[in-house]
Amino acid sequence: MAKKKEKNGRQGEGGGRPVSVDMSDPEIAKQIKIFGGLCATHDEMASWFGCSINTIDRYMMDETSEVFQVYKKAQSSFKSSLRSKQREKALSGDNSMMIWLGKQILGQKDKHDHTTDGKPISMPILDIERDI
Repeated sequence: MAKKKEKNGRQGEGGGRPVSVDMSDPEIAKQIKIFGGLCATHDEMASWFGCSINTIDRYMMDETSEVFQVYKKAQSSFKSSLRSKQREKALSGDNSMMIWLGKQILGQKDKHDHTTDGKPISMPILDIERDI
């Protein structure tokens, strides 16, 4: 009689469903905070925790969950820090950063002038006979 393969709980190795993650664990909360600060994707977090993306999605869809709150707070903190550094670069005279922030925050755009000497470019329209 053939011996049954032992299940060890890992997906893809005979264990069926992926491992559940105890999001109430304080160590997990610390890791979620780190992921939020990195603006990590749900896929990256699922890979790290060894669970499905759906598990992460479920926690992140519940805006009242501690997981969502910790992640969003860390993500917002990162975005604010990044914005501050960008502002510093722009105010110190970094032309590229000034242009980019002007477009992003002030709605400024590159002007595309399709005229010559302030006059429209004339383009002749060709009359093409078509066979019907």
